[in-house]
Amino acid sequence: MLFRSALPWPEQVFAPYVDATAWPPCDLAGTAQQRNVRFYTLGFVVAQSPTSAVPSWGGYYDVTTQYLLPEINQLRALHGDVMVSFGGAAGTELAAAATSVAQLQAAYQLVIDTYGLRRIDFDIEGAWIAHPTSIARRSQAIAGLQAAAAAAGRPLQVWFTLPVLPSGLTLDGRNLIASALQAGVVLDGVNVMAMDYGASAAPNPNGNMGNYADRKSTRLNSSHLVIS
Repeated sequence: MLFRSALPWPEQVFAPYVDATAWPPCDLAGTAQQRNVRFYTLGFVVAQSPTSAVPSWGGYYDVTTQYLLPEINQLRALHGDVMVSFGGAAGTELAAAATSVAQLQAAYQLVIDTYGLRRIDFDIEGAWIAHPTSIARRSQAIAGLQAAAAAAGRPLQVWFTLPVLPSGLTLDGRNLIASALQAGVVLDGVNVMAMDYGASAAPNPNGNMGNYADRKSTRLNSSHLVIS
């Protein structure tokens, strides 16, 4: 099956996360029609196993099976689209399972080509946000993806989803962004996870989580900031 071409995204967009392996699965097209939510961040693509850099949905569905492509095509017929997110809290990062930048870039490119993506996201959390080897490999692979897309005249926007504290991005998160920028990645935005701060960082959370999120957003001071 061929993918249906994606249209450009609006300048401002609401694109909630959807777990592609959840049951029952989310009816993307149905929700678009009933709720007028036409854009989604679809996660998570990880390695098929800790020693295999084959991209898969949650370790369950090999990307080459074109899992969810019919649903994505239906959504695009309604002028919607998805941004695929690599990583997440479970499974093995592709950047850790791959043994080279070239292998990792090829794995990412397979996902992009299979689904005809214009935007991709990297949700980096847990141990992987402080894993120097995979961080460096990922940064170089993303830069390679963008260079290849530019040479082919195709758009490819890159986002990161990162954990934060009420004080802003963690040091690990800032280091990860610095690595990407140093590798030449053009970063279109950062989606911050305004949740799970812990009692030490966000005491008395009942009724105060909104205030903690507001405090963080003002300190991050970014025009491309999204709070989730």
